[in-house]
Amino acid sequence: MSWLSHPTRRGALAGAIGLGVPGLARAATEPPANSALMERLKKAVDRAMGATEQPGAAVAVVRGDDILLAQGWGVRKLGAPDPVEANTLFSIASVSKSFTAASLALLIDEGALGWDDPVRRHLPEFALADPQVSEAITVRDLLLHNSGLDLGAGDLMVWPYTLHTRAQIVAGLRHLPLTRPFRSGFAYDNVLYIAAGEVVAAVRGQPLEQTIAERLFAPAGFKDAVALPSRAVTGNFAWPHARLGGAVRGEGAIQPLARAQQAPDADVASGGLSLSVRDIARWMQIQLAGGALPEGGRLWSVEQGQAMWRPGTIIRVQDGPSAERPDRPNFDTYALGWQVSDYRGRRMVWHGGYTPGTLSMVALLPSLKAGVAIFANAEEGAFGRAVRNEILDALIGVADVDWLAESLLRRPARAPSTGVTIDRTSVATAHPLSAYVGRYRDPWYGEVHIREAGGGLEIDFTMTPGMAGPLEHWGGETFRSRFPDPNFEDAFVTFALPEGGSGEIKMQAASPSADFSYDYHHLKLVRGVAGLD
Repeated sequence: MSWLSHPTRRGALAGAIGLGVPGLARAATEPPANSALMERLKKAVDRAMGATEQPGAAVAVVRGDDILLAQGWGVRKLGAPDPVEANTLFSIASVSKSFTAASLALLIDEGALGWDDPVRRHLPEFALADPQVSEAITVRDLLLHNSGLDLGAGDLMVWPYTLHTRAQIVAGLRHLPLTRPFRSGFAYDNVLYIAAGEVVAAVRGQPLEQTIAERLFAPAGFKDAVALPSRAVTGNFAWPHARLGGAVRGEGAIQPLARAQQAPDADVASGGLSLSVRDIARWMQIQLAGGALPEGGRLWSVEQGQAMWRPGTIIRVQDGPSAERPDRPNFDTYALGWQVSDYRGRRMVWHGGYTPGTLSMVALLPSLKAGVAIFANAEEGAFGRAVRNEILDALIGVADVDWLAESLLRRPARAPSTGVTIDRTSVATAHPLSAYVGRYRDPWYGEVHIREAGGGLEIDFTMTPGMAGPLEHWGGETFRSRFPDPNFEDAFVTFALPEGGSGEIKMQAASPSADFSYDYHHLKLVRGVAGLD
């Protein structure tokens, strides 16, 4: 999932929580700090760690042939002494998309497919809601967020965790509504990257994670990277954290989440890889060298390196930096697994990632052959933005903005509401509780069960382990979920029980700042069996 490209992301919520308190313990794996640049880089991370109460983080900085920094700060998990080190694994979330694009680029170099091949040539079962779009959409289109799908459509098939298989996710695509014309504009999605991964699997004859491990991780010389989420959460792994206990998620004290593995194994292509900063440092060097390996040889051709960085969808064009937004780009576009924007008058190739409890960011300045990567094990967007900009400024050689202070004081816009605000009332339900009970099915998600329990109702998202809990009556035919696990976003659940009809449910996220991947509003749940035992 992307971070910092969309204000709806939890990682972009930066509260003004005060400055100071630097000096969380750092791992000892650090290069000599005998230059003004090195001191400035480390000071930027130190200040941001303390100011945002970040439990743990790791940062890599490269310039030319040199890895200037690959170091850990803080601890892997609050309450435990284990430090974050240069070889600590972090979930890199949507930064994984650049590896899916590179996996396709390798096949194109081999002549096994082309960017403009119709998807159905390699994945005949692929279909979207519009048959004409299904025939026209290309491999390139799968990566450009311009299909016509709505923002985050279908993400409940992978988010925040799922039992859906990749085949089920691809099969569900045909049931997702297309809310705009094909190739008419940008709307971020994750599910089409999973389809892109299945194209790789079909052409290569092996799962995407095997291609990534054998054709990218191994020749790149990675020492720690893991391509399957379930294999990454033991040993030296950064545990996810979030602010919980407030009125909405993102408020309260930073706490470890109950589940370490946030991405499901079905979601390697969109957000499932785990890397250390010493590995991401090499990835940045390879990217900046157009696919060339530091020791000689290549992963992909110069042509494919250029293709992956070539913008294909305009996100926005706007007035650039201002006193209120000193890092606002003049343009923001999406290429193949990367965003391409401008920073300080230079092209910046970058991507962010977010899964519950972790943030990631890679930003490259090709004109300087330099880049920075930031991994963090809590949802503190001010930390990542401040560190990224402070380090980019240090590499450029400017120092006219205190990015930490600016990030802490700036409050990004809350996510737009996914529906009409529901005011709580005392209006009673029109039916006895038993009338709402049943198995409700959505054609892309699957079944959601409503049961009577404890004198009330409870809801169970059967394909999302743990996303089950009581329903609190809110007013009229509307209830509010109360999931016991605070990692899940609650939802308003509104029933429609027409006389003689089967019964339907419409939903929307309860919090206006809920992550857009909780796309409850895309569900069209229809009851199939009343009186569920």
